[in-house]
Amino acid sequence: MNSNFDFINQPKFSSIYTAARDAEQQVFTKSVTSGMLSRQAMELMLNWVYDIDYEYELAYPNTLSNKIHGDIKQDVSPTIIRELNIIRKKGNDAVHKRKMTTQDAFICVKMLFHFCQHAVRTYTDEPFPTSFDEALVPKEDPIKVQERQIEALQKQLEAQIQRDAERARQLEAKAKENQALKAQLEAKSKLATAIKKAHKKTPKIQPPFTEAETRTIYIDTALQSAGWDVNAQDVREFRVKNMPKQISKKGEGKIDYVLWGDDGQPLAVVEAKRTTKDAAAGQTQAQVYANCLEEIYGRRPVIFYTNGYDIWLWDEGNYPPRKVHGYYTKDQLELLIERRTSRADLRNYLPNPEITGRYYQKEAIQRIAENFVTDAPGGGIKGKQRRSLLVMATGTGKTRTAISLVDILVQANWVKRVLFLADRKELVKQAKKAFYAHKPDLAAVNLVKEKDNVTARLVFSTYQTLINRIDRDHYTVGHFDLIIVDEAHRSIYKKYENIFHYFDGLVVGLTATPRNETHRDTYEFFNCQENVPTYYYELDQAVRDGFLVPPLELKIETKFLKRGIKYADLSDDEKEQYEAAFAAWGEEVKDEISAGDINKWLFNKDTVVKVLHALMENGYKINNGETIGKTIIFAKNQPHADFIYKVFNLQYPEHSGEYARVISYKESKFAEQLIENFKKPAAYPQIAISVDMLETGIDVPEVLNLVFFKPVYSKTKFWQMLGRGTRLCPNLQVAGQEGNDKPNFLVFDCFGNFDFFDEKPKGRTANPVKTLSHRIFDLRIQIAELLRGSQYLNDDDLQQYRHQLLDASVRIYILTYVLRNAPQFIQ
Repeated sequence: MNSNFDFINQPKFSSIYTAARDAEQQVFTKSVTSGMLSRQAMELMLNWVYDIDYEYELAYPNTLSNKIHGDIKQDVSPTIIRELNIIRKKGNDAVHKRKMTTQDAFICVKMLFHFCQHAVRTYTDEPFPTSFDEALVPKEDPIKVQERQIEALQKQLEAQIQRDAERARQLEAKAKENQALKAQLEAKSKLATAIKKAHKKTPKIQPPFTEAETRTIYIDTALQSAGWDVNAQDVREFRVKNMPKQISKKGEGKIDYVLWGDDGQPLAVVEAKRTTKDAAAGQTQAQVYANCLEEIYGRRPVIFYTNGYDIWLWDEGNYPPRKVHGYYTKDQLELLIERRTSRADLRNYLPNPEITGRYYQKEAIQRIAENFVTDAPGGGIKGKQRRSLLVMATGTGKTRTAISLVDILVQANWVKRVLFLADRKELVKQAKKAFYAHKPDLAAVNLVKEKDNVTARLVFSTYQTLINRIDRDHYTVGHFDLIIVDEAHRSIYKKYENIFHYFDGLVVGLTATPRNETHRDTYEFFNCQENVPTYYYELDQAVRDGFLVPPLELKIETKFLKRGIKYADLSDDEKEQYEAAFAAWGEEVKDEISAGDINKWLFNKDTVVKVLHALMENGYKINNGETIGKTIIFAKNQPHADFIYKVFNLQYPEHSGEYARVISYKESKFAEQLIENFKKPAAYPQIAISVDMLETGIDVPEVLNLVFFKPVYSKTKFWQMLGRGTRLCPNLQVAGQEGNDKPNFLVFDCFGNFDFFDEKPKGRTANPVKTLSHRIFDLRIQIAELLRGSQYLNDDDLQQYRHQLLDASVRIYILTYVLRNAPQFIQ
């Protein structure tokens, strides 16, 4: 063998083999290049595994870090996963910092060999070496290596030219073989899966590392990532002479690592065990070393113990040991120790009434305080918890409650830096604006739009943006003392779980999803019993207390939109409409349409006209019943929204295209301005046709009507959408309703969403205020029917038809004139 990687010198591993072999050859001659190539080969092999294993799905986003921590973790030993992370980190250093020692390069190549071993052993029947042969790593003069590389590249180029020529001749033949190749690939994948399952019974390869190697390979790298100089004086193997005699007869011992403060005082001890041992085996030993240092220096250090893979932090007296992703920086450890004496009891602080003045907001903050403090009493509150979950209905002030909580935590010296996470950049922007209004003294940054600022006290970000920062090692694990999760629900933790594995701060989740609908995984994440969040305040209670208004369902008879259609089941009138719809599409009438094909009806003009007419006829109105109240129509997608807008303008041309507007990401530059106009009571649009922009986060108390013109399958999203109408709006006179305040809001449910989620709000019987606009609409319908029927008239009936058509046209003209020029006659 010429290389440790000759066992993957096969066509299916060609690019992986090339990168791995070159990384091995340049360990001692071009260490930086070797590190980059090891990272490249590792990622290529990861891609191959995800391609060949149909049981694996790529994580989102498709970053190298997410691939390592994705589905592959369920079948790969923690040893391999940790090594892949080392290769990634060292490779990043090689690319960005141009730093890589020969020892680092050698370790990366050796770890790459272990991963290639795993892939070949798991997915093929090919032979593979059982150990890494260090003698095969060349140590030649760089000039000779370069000359050989140039010669090899020339040969590769010539060979590639020949292969390309041959490939060009074979392209036409290969195109015909695509189907056969697809079947062959599926067969190979099934075989690989079968081999993988068979090999699960065989012992897994566990590369043994000594305790010294564990320190060098794993712990040194992790400590360096947190800014520690592991080669500084007294950091490694610090000697103490006050060990208990029952442990050491001479009373002497060596601490694997001591992390020192600038004042010469110990901040932390790190006890290392070899990779084959459980990290917990070092807990007691680390505690003994902490006793020794406390006796010498008068201050107790923080305790870490690790086997290289798993790192445990023990802040004695405050919390039990907990698993962390990495080590704290010097500043973070100093703050952790300083808070032992300076941190105050949260229960002694009252919320700022200018931020949160309602009783339930105060109770929510008190429950979190009792949940966090280290000596909380009983009554369902455990105490010494690091996570809390608030279930609060949309419109009850979740963000304000979070701001008030942060205010108290900062005052009590529990929190210095806060991370606020949301799933949309609009919500991030809105949260930052709300925090600034009440806490302008805390420097804030929006990572979505602004440059990184590690000194900011408040950091606002989407999950996607923050994942990218973590992947670039921008923040250390202890950077944030508190993480606030907006709209906390199960999909967030499944999709972005790496964030919560990485950071070690307190976590507060906010959600509007009712507690009995919140998934058990969410309760488990926040260490809560199922259906028992830290605090809850839901819609029914908020309505009873007078802080929210309830929804009223107004059903639209559009059963075609919620289930399939069978022609035989229709009434005579429905059959006529059904046939007319197919005629409009220029197609033959079908005996049946499945529910899966029903989306076509979303773009059926008659259907859209019917929904819009129901809204304009029965929706809540203002201005003495002449103006439809602020309304959100939830469209399925951009084409659907555009179609609704087009039909609205055809049916109601008197509104000149401004009355209703589409608000979507398509018009990202102008959507923000449209939203601001929608929020103004006296400005257009009155109707916002939303494409995934107004479902969450927008606060418009004047909203009186919601139109669900699409099916909703997520209970969380359903409640978020309903929350757009629940806010109070004093001094909003609704036509036909008693009182001067908004009493409730209407939900036009076209897809039976209430039935789907088994929700039963009070219904409403239509009692519309008949306006001139509606009378004109009725006359247009009459004219349309006359025109449609004119083709069947004989000469005797034609004169009568003309009189009816003229009469309707004249009445439209008169009513339109009155509407535009004499509004005093409206009533």
